[in-house]
Amino acid sequence: MKTINISSLTGRDLFTRLLDTETADQLAESNLRILVINPGSTSTKVALFQGVQKLDGFEVHIQPHLEDSADTRSIQIMGWLAERHIDPESLDAIAARGGFFRPVPSGTYAVTPELLEDLADPEIKHAANMGVPIAMRIRELSGKEMPVSVSNPVVVDEVEIASRMTGLREFKTDGTSVHYLSHKSVIAISAWEFGMHPSEASVVSVHLGGGFSLIRNHRGRAVRVINAFSGLPAANRSGLLPQHEMLRRLEEHQMSLDEMLRATFREGGLMSLAGTNDFKTLLEFRNFGATEEQREKIDLVVDFFAQKVAEGILSTAAGWGKPDYACVTGGLSQSEEFVKMVEKRLGGLLPLVRVPGSVEQEALAAGAALSLLHPECLRDYAVEREKLHAIRLKQNHLIDRVVFKKPVLHRKKGSPLCSLEEIIQATRTRVHEEFMPTIAIAGSDNEDALAAALRATEEGEYKIARFILVGDREKTLRMAEKFDMDLGQQDFTLVHADDPVAKCLELYEAGDAHVLMKGSVKTEAILGPTFRWLKENGRLPKDALYSHVAVFERRALGRLILLTDGGINIEPTKEEKRRILENALFVARSLNLSRPKAAMISAIEKVNPRIESSVEAAEIAALYKDRSDCLVEGPLSFDVATEEDIAEEKGYEGEIRGNADILVMPGIDSGNAVYKTLTTSGHDAAGCIVGGGIPVVLTSRGDSALTKLASISMSLRLYFQRMREADSR
Repeated sequence: MKTINISSLTGRDLFTRLLDTETADQLAESNLRILVINPGSTSTKVALFQGVQKLDGFEVHIQPHLEDSADTRSIQIMGWLAERHIDPESLDAIAARGGFFRPVPSGTYAVTPELLEDLADPEIKHAANMGVPIAMRIRELSGKEMPVSVSNPVVVDEVEIASRMTGLREFKTDGTSVHYLSHKSVIAISAWEFGMHPSEASVVSVHLGGGFSLIRNHRGRAVRVINAFSGLPAANRSGLLPQHEMLRRLEEHQMSLDEMLRATFREGGLMSLAGTNDFKTLLEFRNFGATEEQREKIDLVVDFFAQKVAEGILSTAAGWGKPDYACVTGGLSQSEEFVKMVEKRLGGLLPLVRVPGSVEQEALAAGAALSLLHPECLRDYAVEREKLHAIRLKQNHLIDRVVFKKPVLHRKKGSPLCSLEEIIQATRTRVHEEFMPTIAIAGSDNEDALAAALRATEEGEYKIARFILVGDREKTLRMAEKFDMDLGQQDFTLVHADDPVAKCLELYEAGDAHVLMKGSVKTEAILGPTFRWLKENGRLPKDALYSHVAVFERRALGRLILLTDGGINIEPTKEEKRRILENALFVARSLNLSRPKAAMISAIEKVNPRIESSVEAAEIAALYKDRSDCLVEGPLSFDVATEEDIAEEKGYEGEIRGNADILVMPGIDSGNAVYKTLTTSGHDAAGCIVGGGIPVVLTSRGDSALTKLASISMSLRLYFQRMREADSR
């Protein structure tokens, strides 16, 4: 471990490293007098420089009986100047510690009206905010116009875009709240020792003061940082804490928000772990006066902090190639023992340089001197602020950009689909793996059908279908203009037809369409002819029966439930109910539901000869008792089939106890009533017509965009499911 003791450097040597040889020589010959003001929480450090020499320095403490303000501190400093017989008019410039104004790149800035305006409303309350107001007040009291500057303030922000991102796009970090004055000066001093210019070095710098901060300074820019508030634990700051534990305590009211804030920023870190906020006191107590148990705990605490600092160094070192070295400065760097512990945990991965002592006063003086000797080096606060703001806005736009409009959730292939979004995403994946089917819309001059088609060709990672728009050409074109649809793109083909249904069937027979969709034609106008066409052409499956299957999301349970038949069969016979059940089982298989639980719904859970639906439900359930691919029970009431608590309360002993996957309703009256009750109570649903061999999509004006897209996706899944089952036979 290399140690660079700042106190051993003479004024000229120190300023040569902070500036350069030529500028340091100019400064030495100029005899410029610069007053440096560095306010802290309980005092203000003041220093007077002439040329490269520090003539005087003092720490002006705040009197307990006085109000702590910039005016009070200014008057105290003027008193100190008077005691030292220092005439304010002899000053050439004042250099102040910068506060929390708006983010800017590193460098030295003249205090301007824009800077003062931003500083009047700082984002963080901190003693550093008083540096500029104190300097301006002293200038006013002196009666002499002289430049006031700040160098490398805490609001420097040079981090690259990847370092600004977090796991939530709404939350972004920046490079502020870091001890830049210390970091930049120590890097300049240490780089000199390695024969490098600071603009050429790639260094990890660690400041170990009241707060800990780290930067990766790469070729003159702080491209990555760990700030002093939310990174490493320090004297009274906890650093990063386990999020899940914090949230649990807040949720269970074990800690209030105010208690959490105090623990994180004022009573955490060393204060929480050892009962002091001073590392020096802790180490001295361990060596002189602590019991064996206390020493054991102190050793553990010191080891913990050394480990965290080493982790921070290695974390900040990631990217931009291997750093040339790492340097450690700040109050805790005075402990050679502690820095050696950090070095040990680095395992020789990086050379470590210890730079004990403070150089902030000299760094402020150097920045002010450079601006006086080379005015072209002085940066314009308003210009640099706006340039950086524009860059950050552009970056924010990229960070906030959504890749997928709807979440694309990874699920193990073949696992049950649990939401309408998963149906859509799984269909996209299937289309990508297989091919993109074509849907023929019968009656394309229909707003609902066109809106659904547009969504299916725009949304998400993969488009899920192409569309043939069959119907009145002119009406369709006029309607497409309302949706700003480009019918010239390959996803749409416009076909004029006086009989849209017949044309759609013709397209299906030719293999140009794979699924039909209801547009402006009536439901019976598409189902009747399609059913007859299938029958006449020998394509109607055995025991075929059209039925409507609705798929509802049960968000609270994270699963789907199928409802049938609420839209086609008015008073189905027992045999027709069995076919309706088979149609629903087919839909369930397309949703990857293994051994779906089907409930034959009636008014009661026991057979009553006077309630025909209960008798038929029991008879149908008996037909399926030996089936291994599904579970069918009946009769069941709707509440027993869908609510576990009610099933338990009623003492129902079957397997379906509030966990039914399929609800087979006794007739269209009850089916339609339940369907509309669920949809009007906020349950998202999708639906399709199944049973004839050709899936038919039905959407209506009241359907949400999600429902329309999910309904199309379901019909496509049924098409692929039919192909798969046909191939397996």
